[in-house]
Amino acid sequence: MTNNILPFAAPTAVGTPECREAADMQASVIDLFQVPCQARKEAAANRKAPSETALTPADVWSAICDERVCVHYQPQYNIRSGEMVAAEALVRLVDTAGQLVYPDRFIELTEQSDLIALLGRAVIQQVCADMASHRKEGGVLERMAINLSAHQLNVDTQLSDFVDETLVAHDLQHSDLEFELTERQELKPDADGMAVLRTLATRGTRIVIDDFGMGYSSVAYLTLSDLPISAIKLDRAMVARLPADQRMRSVVNSLLALAAELGLEVMAEGVETTAQNEYLAGIGCPLAQGFGYARPMGIRELRDFIADNKSGNNGSIYSERSLNTESALTIRV
Repeated sequence: MTNNILPFAAPTAVGTPECREAADMQASVIDLFQVPCQARKEAAANRKAPSETALTPADVWSAICDERVCVHYQPQYNIRSGEMVAAEALVRLVDTAGQLVYPDRFIELTEQSDLIALLGRAVIQQVCADMASHRKEGGVLERMAINLSAHQLNVDTQLSDFVDETLVAHDLQHSDLEFELTERQELKPDADGMAVLRTLATRGTRIVIDDFGMGYSSVAYLTLSDLPISAIKLDRAMVARLPADQRMRSVVNSLLALAAELGLEVMAEGVETTAQNEYLAGIGCPLAQGFGYARPMGIRELRDFIADNKSGNNGSIYSERSLNTESALTIRV
């Protein structure tokens, strides 16, 4: 395995502070990423092949044009207080029979056909509309998180202007949104997409590195001093091995220490059991998301879910797919 974790060429002026900082960062984390990268390989090997009929670009185009783009929301929580603070927007399509189509069937297709730009804008519009409605009803969420891929950013070079216009149309602020940068592709420092990301961050939108710890490019983003990162999300494949796996505990503790040194918040993704939650709380991880707290749900279900929890009903009846967990976590809103 190569030791070059940076997705771009190292500076030639080896004596510069920027070069030394990048080299130090690379040396400090290279060993940590051997374990989580293996976890990702194992997860990919165990992934079942989809049995559904493959979608075509025309299917996705039709869904976008017919407004059959659906956004579900998974709440995010402060671990110590149990309070809901935000929600991640998760896109689905609705087929002509009225059935939900999950992103593992169409995201890669949209990126290959460049439909990702149109799909991404449709999601941003829907999320802003839902957030505005949530605020008017006295909602408690501080922000909503939207996933962005490197390819989407590179294709849609006017995305930052579109975000501005959409926020103004719904009387929202940049701080009401958070963009999670996924790792399906690397985002080069000199790419058009990086300029879009920097503009969004400069205007006040939180930028979060998603799936952190499961690939080398996520660490490379931290070495870019002109890209303001607000937080990192620990990949669910890492969290799944907590707290039983001693080596993974060491990795996660080291990543938390790295984040603290850089002034970044940390969210654990895929928290499903009380044991995982208690361990993460014990080591100082501030934020969590996962089926142990709440499953993805439509905006109407989210409103009901918040109302139910305000009244003391902690049981969730909202689900997209069945899940067996060790025990449900106590949550408050």
